[in-house]
Amino acid sequence: MGLERVPSLPFLLRQVRVGVVATGLTVAALGVSYFGLERAPFHRVGLAIVLVIAAAGGACIAVLPWARLFETTGMRFLYVWSVPDIVLISFAVAATGGGRSDLFLLYTLTTFFFVASYPPIAQLALLIFTAASYTAVMILTGWQITAGALVARLSILAVLAYLAGYLSKELLDRVQSEAAARQEADERAAFMSGVVKAGRDMTLDPSQVVEVALNAVGGLGFGDAAFVALREDGSVSQVVESRGRFDDDGPASSDPALDVIDLVVAQGEGPGISAADLPYLGARFFRGGDVNARPKGLGLGLAFATSALELHGAVLEVESAEGRGSRFAFRLSPLGASGEAPVNGEVVHERA
Repeated sequence: MGLERVPSLPFLLRQVRVGVVATGLTVAALGVSYFGLERAPFHRVGLAIVLVIAAAGGACIAVLPWARLFETTGMRFLYVWSVPDIVLISFAVAATGGGRSDLFLLYTLTTFFFVASYPPIAQLALLIFTAASYTAVMILTGWQITAGALVARLSILAVLAYLAGYLSKELLDRVQSEAAARQEADERAAFMSGVVKAGRDMTLDPSQVVEVALNAVGGLGFGDAAFVALREDGSVSQVVESRGRFDDDGPASSDPALDVIDLVVAQGEGPGISAADLPYLGARFFRGGDVNARPKGLGLGLAFATSALELHGAVLEVESAEGRGSRFAFRLSPLGASGEAPVNGEVVHERA
Protein backbone atom coordinates (compact mmCIF):
# COMPACT_ATOMS: atom_id res chain seq x y z
CA MET A 1 0.00 0.00 0.00
CA GLY A 2 1.27 3.43 -0.86
CA LEU A 3 4.36 4.87 -2.43
CA GLU A 4 7.58 2.91 -2.43
CA ARG A 5 9.76 5.98 -2.80
CA VAL A 6 9.59 9.57 -1.65
CA PRO A 7 7.88 11.56 -4.45
CA SER A 8 9.79 14.16 -6.43
CA LEU A 9 9.81 17.84 -5.47
CA PRO A 10 7.51 19.01 -8.35
CA PHE A 11 5.03 16.28 -7.41
CA LEU A 12 5.00 17.38 -3.76
CA LEU A 13 4.60 21.06 -4.70
CA ARG A 14 1.58 20.16 -6.82
CA GLN A 15 0.16 18.17 -3.90
CA VAL A 16 0.47 21.22 -1.66
CA ARG A 17 -1.35 23.41 -4.18
CA VAL A 18 -4.12 20.84 -4.54
CA GLY A 19 -4.40 20.56 -0.74
CA VAL A 20 -4.73 24.32 -0.32
CA VAL A 21 -7.41 24.55 -3.03
CA ALA A 22 -9.30 21.59 -1.53
CA THR A 23 -9.19 23.23 1.91
CA GLY A 24 -10.62 26.48 0.53
CA LEU A 25 -13.39 24.70 -1.36
CA THR A 26 -14.32 22.62 1.70
CA VAL A 27 -14.48 25.64 4.01
CA ALA A 28 -16.64 27.51 1.50
CA ALA A 29 -18.97 24.54 0.97
CA LEU A 30 -19.44 23.98 4.73
CA GLY A 31 -20.02 27.67 5.35
CA VAL A 32 -22.76 27.83 2.74
CA SER A 33 -24.41 24.51 3.60
CA TYR A 34 -24.47 24.84 7.39
CA PHE A 35 -24.83 28.60 7.91
CA GLY A 36 -26.96 29.25 4.86
CA LEU A 37 -29.11 26.15 4.34
CA GLU A 38 -29.00 23.90 7.43
CA ARG A 39 -32.07 24.09 9.67
CA ALA A 40 -31.26 21.29 12.09
CA PRO A 41 -29.62 22.37 15.38
CA PHE A 42 -25.85 22.22 15.69
CA HIS A 43 -23.12 24.02 17.63
CA ARG A 44 -22.86 27.09 15.41
CA VAL A 45 -20.07 28.83 17.35
CA GLY A 46 -17.96 25.69 17.47
CA LEU A 47 -18.28 25.03 13.74
CA ALA A 48 -17.62 28.71 12.94
CA ILE A 49 -14.40 28.61 14.95
CA VAL A 50 -13.32 25.45 13.12
CA LEU A 51 -13.99 27.03 9.71
CA VAL A 52 -12.14 30.24 10.58
CA ILE A 53 -9.11 28.28 11.82
CA ALA A 54 -9.18 26.10 8.71
CA ALA A 55 -9.35 29.13 6.39
CA ALA A 56 -6.53 30.91 8.22
CA GLY A 57 -4.44 27.75 8.25
CA GLY A 58 -4.96 27.24 4.52
CA ALA A 59 -3.84 30.83 3.86
CA CYS A 60 -0.68 30.30 5.93
CA ILE A 61 0.05 27.01 4.17
CA ALA A 62 -0.30 28.73 0.78
CA VAL A 63 2.44 31.30 1.52
CA LEU A 64 5.00 28.96 3.08
CA PRO A 65 8.24 28.46 1.05
CA TRP A 66 7.51 24.81 0.37
CA ALA A 67 10.34 24.22 -2.10
CA ARG A 68 12.92 25.26 0.51
CA LEU A 69 11.12 23.36 3.27
CA PHE A 70 11.11 20.14 1.26
CA GLU A 71 14.81 20.53 0.43
CA THR A 72 15.87 21.24 4.03
CA THR A 73 13.43 19.25 6.19
CA GLY A 74 11.96 16.67 3.83
CA MET A 75 8.26 15.93 4.31
CA ARG A 76 8.01 16.81 8.00
CA PHE A 77 5.96 19.96 7.39
CA LEU A 78 3.45 18.00 5.33
CA TYR A 79 2.98 15.66 8.29
CA VAL A 80 2.55 18.67 10.58
CA TRP A 81 -0.14 19.97 8.21
CA SER A 82 -2.06 16.68 8.09
CA VAL A 83 -2.36 16.19 11.85
CA PRO A 84 -4.15 19.56 12.54
CA ASP A 85 -6.43 18.88 9.55
CA ILE A 86 -7.58 15.62 11.12
CA VAL A 87 -8.05 17.34 14.49
CA LEU A 88 -10.14 20.14 12.91
CA ILE A 89 -12.34 17.62 11.14
CA SER A 90 -12.88 15.84 14.47
CA PHE A 91 -14.00 19.11 16.09
CA ALA A 92 -16.31 19.79 13.12
CA VAL A 93 -17.86 16.32 13.51
CA ALA A 94 -18.36 16.96 17.24
CA ALA A 95 -19.98 20.35 16.56
CA THR A 96 -22.44 18.94 14.03
CA GLY A 97 -23.83 15.94 15.84
CA GLY A 98 -21.02 13.52 16.59
CA GLY A 99 -22.02 10.06 15.39
CA ARG A 100 -24.96 11.52 13.42
CA SER A 101 -22.79 14.04 11.56
CA ASP A 102 -22.29 13.68 7.83
CA LEU A 103 -18.94 15.46 8.19
CA PHE A 104 -17.38 12.04 8.85
CA LEU A 105 -16.96 12.06 5.05
CA LEU A 106 -14.28 14.76 5.41
CA TYR A 107 -11.97 12.09 6.80
CA THR A 108 -12.00 10.51 3.34
CA LEU A 109 -10.46 13.70 1.89
CA THR A 110 -7.52 13.73 4.29
CA THR A 111 -7.08 9.96 3.92
CA PHE A 112 -6.90 10.20 0.14
CA PHE A 113 -4.49 13.14 0.36
CA PHE A 114 -1.94 11.56 2.68
CA VAL A 115 -2.11 8.19 0.91
CA ALA A 116 -1.36 9.91 -2.40
CA SER A 117 1.49 11.97 -0.95
CA TYR A 118 3.26 10.09 1.85
CA PRO A 119 5.39 6.95 2.20
CA PRO A 120 3.71 3.81 3.65
CA ILE A 121 4.80 4.24 7.27
CA ALA A 122 3.37 7.78 7.38
CA GLN A 123 0.16 6.57 5.72
CA LEU A 124 -0.31 3.90 8.38
CA ALA A 125 0.43 6.33 11.25
CA LEU A 126 -2.06 8.92 9.97
CA LEU A 127 -4.71 6.30 9.31
CA ILE A 128 -4.40 5.08 12.91
CA PHE A 129 -4.53 8.69 14.15
CA THR A 130 -7.70 9.29 12.10
CA ALA A 131 -9.39 6.21 13.57
CA ALA A 132 -8.36 7.22 17.10
CA SER A 133 -9.62 10.79 16.61
CA TYR A 134 -13.02 9.69 15.33
CA THR A 135 -13.38 7.11 18.11
CA ALA A 136 -12.53 9.82 20.69
CA VAL A 137 -15.22 12.09 19.21
CA MET A 138 -17.78 9.27 19.50
CA ILE A 139 -16.89 8.76 23.16
CA LEU A 140 -16.96 12.47 24.03
CA THR A 141 -20.28 13.17 22.25
CA GLY A 142 -22.25 10.33 23.80
CA TRP A 143 -21.59 7.47 21.37
CA GLN A 144 -24.65 7.98 19.16
CA ILE A 145 -23.79 5.09 16.84
CA THR A 146 -23.37 1.38 17.42
CA ALA A 147 -20.00 -0.31 17.63
CA GLY A 148 -20.78 -2.09 14.37
CA ALA A 149 -21.43 1.21 12.58
CA LEU A 150 -18.15 2.61 13.91
CA VAL A 151 -16.19 -0.42 12.70
CA ALA A 152 -17.91 -0.22 9.31
CA ARG A 153 -17.01 3.46 8.86
CA LEU A 154 -13.39 2.96 9.87
CA SER A 155 -13.16 -0.10 7.61
CA ILE A 156 -14.37 1.98 4.69
CA LEU A 157 -11.55 4.46 5.40
CA ALA A 158 -9.01 1.61 5.44
CA VAL A 159 -10.29 0.21 2.13
CA LEU A 160 -10.20 3.69 0.61
CA ALA A 161 -6.60 4.06 1.79
CA TYR A 162 -5.68 0.73 0.19
CA LEU A 163 -7.27 1.58 -3.16
CA ALA A 164 -5.87 5.11 -3.25
CA GLY A 165 -2.43 3.81 -2.30
CA TYR A 166 -2.47 1.27 -5.11
CA LEU A 167 -3.58 3.81 -7.71
CA SER A 168 -1.08 6.46 -6.58
CA LYS A 169 1.77 3.92 -6.63
CA GLU A 170 0.86 2.82 -10.15
CA LEU A 171 0.71 6.45 -11.27
CA LEU A 172 4.04 7.29 -9.64
CA ASP A 173 5.70 4.21 -11.17
CA ARG A 174 4.42 5.29 -14.57
CA VAL A 175 5.75 8.82 -14.11
CA GLN A 176 9.13 7.57 -12.93
CA SER A 177 9.32 5.07 -15.80
CA GLU A 178 8.69 7.84 -18.31
CA ALA A 179 11.25 10.07 -16.57
CA ALA A 180 13.82 7.26 -16.73
CA ALA A 181 13.09 6.73 -20.43
CA ARG A 182 13.48 10.47 -21.06
CA GLN A 183 16.77 10.52 -19.15
CA GLU A 184 18.03 7.55 -21.13
CA ALA A 185 17.09 9.27 -24.38
CA ASP A 186 18.95 12.41 -23.28
CA GLU A 187 22.02 10.35 -22.36
CA ARG A 188 21.96 8.58 -25.72
CA ALA A 189 21.63 11.91 -27.52
CA ALA A 190 24.59 13.29 -25.53
CA PHE A 191 26.58 10.14 -26.29
CA MET A 192 25.91 10.40 -30.03
CA SER A 193 26.77 14.10 -29.90
CA GLY A 194 30.07 13.17 -28.25
CA VAL A 195 30.80 10.58 -30.92
CA VAL A 196 30.04 13.04 -33.71
CA LYS A 197 32.16 15.75 -32.08
CA ALA A 198 35.03 13.31 -31.55
CA GLY A 199 34.94 12.33 -35.21
CA ARG A 200 34.80 15.96 -36.31
CA ASP A 201 37.68 17.01 -34.04
CA MET A 202 39.93 14.03 -34.71
CA THR A 203 43.23 14.94 -36.34
CA LEU A 204 46.34 13.17 -37.59
CA ASP A 205 48.60 15.95 -36.31
CA PRO A 206 51.00 14.09 -33.94
CA SER A 207 51.12 17.07 -31.59
CA GLN A 208 47.34 17.08 -31.10
CA VAL A 209 46.03 13.57 -31.63
CA VAL A 210 46.60 12.45 -28.01
CA GLU A 211 44.81 15.47 -26.53
CA VAL A 212 41.90 15.13 -28.98
CA ALA A 213 41.56 11.42 -28.18
CA LEU A 214 41.44 12.08 -24.43
CA ASN A 215 38.87 14.82 -24.92
CA ALA A 216 36.78 12.37 -26.94
CA VAL A 217 37.01 9.77 -24.18
CA GLY A 218 35.83 12.38 -21.68
CA GLY A 219 32.94 13.30 -23.94
CA LEU A 220 31.80 9.66 -23.91
CA GLY A 221 31.32 9.77 -20.16
CA PHE A 222 34.61 8.53 -18.74
CA GLY A 223 35.86 10.80 -15.98
CA ASP A 224 39.45 9.50 -16.00
CA ALA A 225 41.75 8.59 -18.89
CA ALA A 226 45.46 8.51 -19.69
CA PHE A 227 47.92 7.66 -22.46
CA VAL A 228 50.90 5.90 -20.95
CA ALA A 229 54.19 5.15 -22.70
CA LEU A 230 55.90 2.03 -21.34
CA ARG A 231 58.34 -0.74 -22.10
CA GLU A 232 56.84 -3.98 -23.26
CA ASP A 233 57.97 -5.74 -20.09
CA GLY A 234 56.36 -3.07 -17.91
CA SER A 235 59.63 -2.09 -16.23
CA VAL A 236 59.35 1.60 -17.20
CA SER A 237 56.21 3.67 -17.73
CA GLN A 238 55.49 7.37 -17.99
CA VAL A 239 52.27 9.32 -18.47
CA VAL A 240 52.12 11.02 -21.88
CA GLU A 241 48.79 12.81 -21.34
CA SER A 242 46.10 12.32 -18.75
CA ARG A 243 42.74 13.44 -17.39
CA GLY A 244 41.26 12.99 -13.91
CA ARG A 245 42.78 10.64 -11.34
CA PHE A 246 45.77 9.82 -13.54
CA ASP A 247 47.11 13.38 -13.33
CA ASP A 248 49.29 12.42 -10.36
CA ASP A 249 50.74 9.27 -11.91
CA GLY A 250 53.90 10.98 -13.14
CA PRO A 251 55.35 13.61 -15.47
CA ALA A 252 54.50 13.82 -19.12
CA SER A 253 56.95 12.12 -21.42
CA SER A 254 57.48 11.40 -25.11
CA ASP A 255 60.60 9.25 -24.73
CA PRO A 256 61.00 7.37 -28.03
CA ALA A 257 62.86 4.59 -26.23
CA LEU A 258 59.60 3.37 -24.70
CA ASP A 259 57.95 0.66 -26.74
CA VAL A 260 54.18 0.79 -26.22
CA ILE A 261 51.41 3.35 -25.93
CA ASP A 262 48.75 2.35 -23.37
CA LEU A 263 45.31 4.02 -23.22
CA VAL A 264 43.49 3.59 -19.90
CA VAL A 265 39.97 4.87 -19.23
CA ALA A 266 38.09 4.46 -15.97
CA GLN A 267 34.65 5.12 -14.60
CA GLY A 268 35.04 5.45 -10.83
CA GLU A 269 31.33 5.32 -10.04
CA GLY A 270 28.94 3.09 -11.87
CA PRO A 271 27.14 -0.25 -11.82
CA GLY A 272 30.25 -2.19 -12.77
CA ILE A 273 30.28 -5.59 -14.48
CA SER A 274 29.67 -8.87 -12.71
CA ALA A 275 32.36 -11.57 -12.68
CA ALA A 276 29.96 -13.90 -14.50
CA ASP A 277 29.64 -11.44 -17.43
CA LEU A 278 33.33 -10.54 -17.80
CA PRO A 279 34.34 -13.62 -19.87
CA TYR A 280 31.76 -12.76 -22.51
CA LEU A 281 32.62 -9.10 -23.07
CA GLY A 282 33.37 -8.54 -26.72
CA ALA A 283 31.05 -11.30 -27.92
CA ARG A 284 28.62 -10.05 -30.50
CA PHE A 285 25.11 -9.38 -29.22
CA PHE A 286 26.06 -10.24 -25.65
CA ARG A 287 24.50 -7.90 -23.08
CA GLY A 288 25.12 -8.48 -19.40
CA GLY A 289 23.48 -7.14 -16.27
CA ASP A 290 19.88 -7.20 -15.09
CA VAL A 291 17.60 -7.58 -18.11
CA ASN A 292 15.04 -5.27 -16.45
CA ALA A 293 17.47 -2.50 -15.48
CA ARG A 294 20.15 -2.36 -18.17
CA PRO A 295 20.01 0.33 -20.90
CA LYS A 296 18.83 -0.54 -24.36
CA GLY A 297 21.31 -1.62 -27.00
CA LEU A 298 22.36 -4.36 -29.39
CA GLY A 299 25.49 -5.63 -27.67
CA LEU A 300 27.76 -4.65 -30.57
CA GLY A 301 29.78 -1.72 -29.20
CA LEU A 302 32.47 -3.72 -27.37
CA ALA A 303 32.42 -6.34 -30.14
CA PHE A 304 33.38 -3.67 -32.72
CA ALA A 305 35.99 -2.19 -30.37
CA THR A 306 37.51 -5.61 -29.70
CA SER A 307 37.64 -6.45 -33.41
CA ALA A 308 39.28 -3.10 -34.24
CA LEU A 309 41.92 -3.64 -31.56
CA GLU A 310 42.65 -7.15 -32.79
CA LEU A 311 43.28 -5.76 -36.28
CA HIS A 312 45.91 -3.51 -34.69
CA GLY A 313 47.49 -6.38 -32.80
CA ALA A 314 46.02 -5.31 -29.45
CA VAL A 315 43.57 -6.68 -26.94
CA LEU A 316 41.03 -4.98 -24.69
CA GLU A 317 41.76 -5.38 -20.98
CA VAL A 318 38.84 -4.96 -18.57
CA GLU A 319 38.85 -4.67 -14.79
CA SER A 320 35.49 -4.25 -13.10
CA ALA A 321 33.51 -5.04 -9.98
CA GLU A 322 29.82 -4.59 -9.36
CA GLY A 323 29.09 -1.25 -7.71
CA ARG A 324 32.69 -0.02 -8.06
CA GLY A 325 32.93 1.07 -11.70
CA SER A 326 35.09 -0.25 -14.53
CA ARG A 327 38.56 0.19 -16.04
CA PHE A 328 39.27 -0.40 -19.73
CA ALA A 329 42.72 -0.39 -21.30
CA PHE A 330 44.56 -1.41 -24.47
CA ARG A 331 48.14 -1.16 -25.75
CA LEU A 332 49.30 -0.20 -29.21
CA SER A 333 52.83 -1.07 -30.32
CA PRO A 334 54.74 1.23 -32.71
CA LEU A 335 54.51 0.46 -36.41
CA GLY A 336 57.19 -1.83 -37.78
CA ALA A 337 59.53 -0.95 -40.57
CA SER A 338 56.98 -2.17 -43.11
CA GLY A 339 54.41 0.26 -41.74
CA GLU A 340 52.20 -2.57 -40.48
CA ALA A 341 51.15 -3.24 -36.91
CA PRO A 342 52.64 -6.40 -35.41
CA VAL A 343 50.35 -9.39 -35.33
CA ASN A 344 49.14 -10.34 -31.89
CA GLY A 345 47.19 -13.55 -31.72
CA GLU A 346 46.56 -13.30 -28.00
CA VAL A 347 42.89 -13.30 -27.07
CA VAL A 348 41.94 -12.27 -23.54
CA HIS A 349 38.24 -13.06 -23.62
CA GLU A 350 36.62 -16.16 -25.06
CA ARG A 351 34.34 -15.22 -27.92
CA ALA A 352 30.88 -16.81 -28.03
